[in-house]
Amino acid sequence: MPSRLRILLIASEVAPFAKTGGLADVAGALPRALAALGHDVRILLPKYRGAEGQAGETRLVVPNIRVPLGDRDAEGALIEGRAPSGVPVYLLEHEHYYNRDSLYGTSDGDYWDNCERFVFFCRAALEGMARLDAARPGIRWQPQVVHANDWQTGLLPVYLRTLYRDHPMLGSLASVFTIHNLAYQGVFWHYDMPMTGLGWDLFTPAGLEFYGKLNFVKGGLIFSDLLTTVSRTYAREIRTPAFGSGLEGVLEERSRDLHGVINGIDYEMWDPQKDPAIAHPYSAADPEPKAVCRETLRRELGLEDGAGPTRLCPPCSTRAVSSCSSARAKRIWRRPGWRRPRNIPARGGCGWATTPRWPPASTAAPTASSCPRATSRAAWASSSRSATAARPSCGGPAGSPTPWSSSTRPDGAAPASCSTRSRQRPCSRRCAGPPRRTGSPPCGRR
Repeated sequence: MPSRLRILLIASEVAPFAKTGGLADVAGALPRALAALGHDVRILLPKYRGAEGQAGETRLVVPNIRVPLGDRDAEGALIEGRAPSGVPVYLLEHEHYYNRDSLYGTSDGDYWDNCERFVFFCRAALEGMARLDAARPGIRWQPQVVHANDWQTGLLPVYLRTLYRDHPMLGSLASVFTIHNLAYQGVFWHYDMPMTGLGWDLFTPAGLEFYGKLNFVKGGLIFSDLLTTVSRTYAREIRTPAFGSGLEGVLEERSRDLHGVINGIDYEMWDPQKDPAIAHPYSAADPEPKAVCRETLRRELGLEDGAGPTRLCPPCSTRAVSSCSSARAKRIWRRPGWRRPRNIPARGGCGWATTPRWPPASTAAPTASSCPRATSRAAWASSSRSATAARPSCGGPAGSPTPWSSSTRPDGAAPASCSTRSRQRPCSRRCAGPPRRTGSPPCGRR
């Protein structure tokens, strides 16, 4: 592989030209980092409204890019400029597709023609690169690697391996496809397949078909030469059903070509020593001015003044530890061994966690007098005993003074309504009685 590569990064959004999320940050910072390593990098994105103002001095380099879209053609143009970092950038112009108020949709939903917009984007980007030399005689630039990003560019690797396979310039291009967020896949109904210009032989489970629909990301995963994503952890996660969003099988098949590259931050942009957006610059060597920034932000947002972050009292969950009347709760909060169970949200009112695991088994539950809402807790305890005497809970006999455990009955048998493995979890069925364990909050859900 040559030490100096010619790389064309193609993305639907690039900071500072257009941005809705993290994709734009990466697509804006990565070319500058690659250029610093000695590579010849260029960027291509749609010419959204206002994007040309960030490109400095621009000029038209490829006019009249004609792209077939089913039974009709769409025509665009390629404009060249430079990013603020000095990296060359190409803006693909189409007045109807990209001169809109937002990038992908409105508050009412996605644009109805998003499939058409980004089919045009993928094909016009390749057509524009193929005609770039003819537009500028004597200045030859041909990319060696096309770097596609997310679903909006998912058809680029497909086109390179099918329609442009025998093209004298495009046929030799290598492709890299980066997954920034697998949850967004560019799924459209199958009637849009003729618009892509691809044959129906690709609309199969081994191709672009995804539960009867057209999937742009799936095309990028199957046809690109290499796959990357934002971290090694995410590269492992998306190969599982929990995070694969239905494409875990495809990713598992291509696991040899899937690489996790950790996203970083742009130290030039996110530097508090020279950030014009904050009230006062500060650094690790001189962090004191950060207090000025905090105070300015507090006043701007109308927040109350305080000494620091607020921590809630564990048995109350409604007031700060510093203001809670329960001194015993403060000691338990500071105890190193105590922590809230994972995936168990705190309850409002005077509740603990949804599943009453606090405090630990070695610590007795707080008495009614130690809780700021002692009256309601005492009333709840009384009603709980009455309900327990009237109705059995999770297999416990009627008239028992306390609710029975989910795994214990007087006769030693497992109750019919609960799993024996749910010793520390709520009952899997809706039992008629009160909560199974003592210490449940009056306002806690079962």
